[in-house]
Amino acid sequence: MKSVAIRDMLLRYQIPRAIFINGKEIGWGYEAPKEGVRDAITEALRET
Repeated sequence: MKSVAIRDMLLRYQIPRAIFINGKEIGWGYEAPKEGVRDAITEALRET
């Protein structure tokens, strides 16, 4: 999904579908689960 479509979806429905960490998109294709977001951030920080 293009970042424009993701942004439009967030603005329209206020449902986050992806996060960006250091320019890398991490997406779920559905509403991002709270623990999934935390795990993704933790993993991305380990990689840097």
